[in-house]
Amino acid sequence: MNTIYELLKFRAEAHPNRNALFFEGKSFSYSDLLLSTNQFANYLLSLGLKKGDRFGILDLNTPAALNLLYAAGSIGVIPVFLNWRLTSNEIEFILEDARVKILFYGEGLENIVKEIHTEKISLSAINYANYSTIFSNELVVETDDIFVQLYTSGTTGFPKGVPLSNNNLLSVIRNLGIELPGFGADTINLVCAPFFHIGGVGYSLLTLYIGGENILLRKFEPLQVVKSIEERKVTNALLVPAMLQAIVHLPEVGKYNFSSLRNIQHGGSPISGNLLGKAKEVFQCYFTGAYGLTETSGISSLLRFDIQEKGLSKDASLTDIRRLSSVGKASSEMEIRIKIENGNLANVNELGEVCIKGDYVFSGYANQGEIAQTAFDRDGWFHTGDIGLLDADGYLYLYDRKNDMILSKSENIYPIEIERVLATHPNILDVAVVGIADEEFGEVVAAFLVLNPETKIDLPQIKEFTKGKLASFKIPRQLFIVEEIPRNPSGKILRKELKKRFHHINP
Repeated sequence: MNTIYELLKFRAEAHPNRNALFFEGKSFSYSDLLLSTNQFANYLLSLGLKKGDRFGILDLNTPAALNLLYAAGSIGVIPVFLNWRLTSNEIEFILEDARVKILFYGEGLENIVKEIHTEKISLSAINYANYSTIFSNELVVETDDIFVQLYTSGTTGFPKGVPLSNNNLLSVIRNLGIELPGFGADTINLVCAPFFHIGGVGYSLLTLYIGGENILLRKFEPLQVVKSIEERKVTNALLVPAMLQAIVHLPEVGKYNFSSLRNIQHGGSPISGNLLGKAKEVFQCYFTGAYGLTETSGISSLLRFDIQEKGLSKDASLTDIRRLSSVGKASSEMEIRIKIENGNLANVNELGEVCIKGDYVFSGYANQGEIAQTAFDRDGWFHTGDIGLLDADGYLYLYDRKNDMILSKSENIYPIEIERVLATHPNILDVAVVGIADEEFGEVVAAFLVLNPETKIDLPQIKEFTKGKLASFKIPRQLFIVEEIPRNPSGKILRKELKKRFHHINP
């Protein structure tokens, strides 16, 4: 099978009556999914869309959005999922950048669409709740054709369009189907990551690949997740650390039965040992960590479940425990190298930029000119912008984004080092560290903390706690207590937002 659509057709022919999707009380079989996909494909063609054209989808996680994704893949039209949390101006930028011809939007999002200047960018907007068309025309789709275009979160600048091909996505789901424990034809997989994020799209496709059933939630809500796991007997789920944090701190979480769970995959942002331990106590299942970017179809390396089991066990060695803070080893069909400033390979345990090559990696940004050209070096390695190191056993340890590094009196400081230490404090629920401009030091370390209720922590206490765990120049000099840490849907900290908050507090 060379395309996602061929995979869908195979599933519908092999077991037409098997449940493929459950959404808000209604089940859909694989034959239902194929029928809806073909109907939507005909609808897209009747609107004049041709192979290679792009259209936008602004919706929560719904069967209609999924049908549009598959339908587009069957005729070579490219869907662009849009983040419904963005402002109308931010959405407008993406629509124009992607050269979208038609914007489809779902229920409850009319107000956002009204604020978009569709006439300025020659765009028509359609509510696809009701459609009717009879039209038949199937175009030839190749494995290298683009299946979907997603946009990066734009944490360091404007979001960039990432076109992912059928081959990219088939490669990653084929290998995840082999790597992740508990995946098989009887899998019941919870999908609550948004479709505008690679985790939502990728995890739903993974279930299609192994022939299981997706339990689809409109969006992530902690209580709805635990109810769905119990009621639908969910076996597998993708839950980023911020989601796990919200779930394990639900007052009523202990009332629910999670015995059906086999594996939870986590990724998108670092997970602390404390949080992983709490999640293990609550869910009593395997955990698999992942590192990747939209540009690598969501996966580059895996911290496999057996390694996490060893690290969480009572007789874990120091090496086992340390590996819990890694993002594992390169996934199958992927290579990871660390390169230093001169382009040479770093030594073992030497920090540098994480560079990736393999079948999951996209071919270049859409409409980004020079940025698209510099994303890859002359040897074909994709430069991620992440700083990390590889140890002697091939385990990858991440430190931070290049742009997030704090430079304080000529010392390079990576926020994640400090966050890992602070996250071990029993009264700190969440933490983020940023660099704040300072006349004497250039930048100083500022920590933003979310605390357990009715807990008070001041800067002297934090300094005392980190003494002996961090070098003196890494110890926070500014401290802010906040209700929540701003994060994007994959759980990455929005450091720019925190810096804005600092300037608001200290004008």
